[in-house]
Amino acid sequence: MNTAKKTLAAAAAVLVCLAVLLPWHISHTVSRFASSERIAPNTEVGGVAIGGMTREEASQAVLRHVRSISSAPLTITIGDASFNKPCYELGLFCKWQPALDRAYALGRSGSLLSRYYAIKGGRLGKSFDIEEKIDKSVIDRYIRDVNRSIDQKPKNAGLVFTGKGVSVVPAVIGKKIDEAAASDKILAALKAKESSVELDYVADYPRIKTGDLQSVDTRLGSFTTNYNAGKVARTHNLRTAAGSINGTILMPGETFSYNGIVGPRDTSTGYKTAIIFQDGEEVEGMGGGVCQVSSTLFNAVLLSGLKITARKCHSLKVAYVPLGRDAMVSYGSSDFCFVNDTPDPVAVFASIGGGSLSMQLWGSSRAKKEVSLQTSVYNGGFGASLTRYVTAGGVKKADYTASSTYRRPKPKEPPAEKPKPQPKPETPAPAGGDGNGDLTLIDG
Repeated sequence: MNTAKKTLAAAAAVLVCLAVLLPWHISHTVSRFASSERIAPNTEVGGVAIGGMTREEASQAVLRHVRSISSAPLTITIGDASFNKPCYELGLFCKWQPALDRAYALGRSGSLLSRYYAIKGGRLGKSFDIEEKIDKSVIDRYIRDVNRSIDQKPKNAGLVFTGKGVSVVPAVIGKKIDEAAASDKILAALKAKESSVELDYVADYPRIKTGDLQSVDTRLGSFTTNYNAGKVARTHNLRTAAGSINGTILMPGETFSYNGIVGPRDTSTGYKTAIIFQDGEEVEGMGGGVCQVSSTLFNAVLLSGLKITARKCHSLKVAYVPLGRDAMVSYGSSDFCFVNDTPDPVAVFASIGGGSLSMQLWGSSRAKKEVSLQTSVYNGGFGASLTRYVTAGGVKKADYTASSTYRRPKPKEPPAEKPKPQPKPETPAPAGGDGNGDLTLIDG
C-alpha cells in the first residue's frame, strides 16, 4: 500500500509540475518565437522551403523563385520563325507577398496552443501557393504588334487607265495571324507552364479582290479644265492633288471624301503657296489651286450621275468652270463628297499635263446614265442655280440641285500718289564766297 501511495503521490506531483510548467513552456516558446522574427518550421511558399528563415531571408528566397518563373522564356513559333519571349513580357505576374504574409503569421496569430503547434511543427507540410495572374491584354497587344510587322500585307486589286480603257491590276493575298486564336493559344501555354507554342498563319484577303473589278468597263462621266502652266507653284499643287486621287476605287455604297483622300495641304505633304480666295479677295495661301481639282471632279461626278452629298461654291467666281459648277474645298472645314450609289465598283482617274486637267469616272455598263445639266443665272451674274436631270426609261427627272451665290469683287483702289518733293529755297552766297566756304573770284 505504501508503494502504491508513493506512486500516486509521485504521479500527482508530476501532474502538478506539468500543470504549472507546461503553460509556462508553451507561453515562453510562443513568446520567444514571436520575438525571433523567424518563420515556423516546415513552411513553404510556392514550393520554396522557408521554415526557420527570417522574413527578409524568406522574401529574397521567394522573390528569386518568382523571378525564375516570370523570366522563363516561352518559345513562339510562327511559320519558319521562332521568338523567345519572357513570360512577364506576355502579361504573367506573380502575387507572392500575400502568401508570405500568411506564412509569417503562422505562430503569431490564433490561440496560444495553435501557435505552439505551428512553431513545433504540429502543422507539418504547411504550404502556401503563389497566385499567378496573366494580363490577357498584354498578349493581345503582342499579337497585334506581330501582325503589323508581317511584311506580306494584302494588296487591293486596282485599275489603270490605258488611254482607251481600263486594265485590272490583280489583287495580292497576304497572310496574318488569327489574333483571337493566337492569343488563346499563348494564354493556355502560360497557364500550363509549357515552354513553347506554335501559331499558324491564315490568309489575309484584300478588301478589293480581282474579280470585283471585272465589271468596270464603261466611262460614266468626264470633264476637263484648263490651267496656266506658267504658274509653277499652282501647277505643282494641281499635280499633287490629282495624283492623290488618281486610281481611287469606290466599292458600292462607299463615300468619296476629297479632304479624306487628298489630305491636309501644307509643306509636309508637298504643297506650295499660290493664289487662294480669302474674305472675298485673292491672296497668297498654302495649297492654292486644289479647288480646281475638286471643281473638275465635281463636274465629272455631275455628268456621271452619281449621288453628291457635300459641295460648296467659292466666295468669288472662278474662270475654269461654268458659273455655278465649282466646288470649294478647305481642309477641316469644307469638303466635296459623293457616293457610289451603283451596284458595282467605280474608279476615279485623274490626268494632268500641257495646261489641261481631266477627271474620269468609270464603272459598269449598267451604271451608265443619261445626264443633262441646266443652269439659271441671276443676281446680275453673281448667282446661279444648277439642276441635274437623269433620263431613264424615257422619263426625265431632276435628281440634284445646287445654288451658288458669289461676292462682287472688291474694287481695287489706285495706289496713292507720293507727294512731290518741294524745292528748297536757295540761300544767297556771301560776298567773296560760294556758300561752301571756298573763295570765289568774281570778274568785273
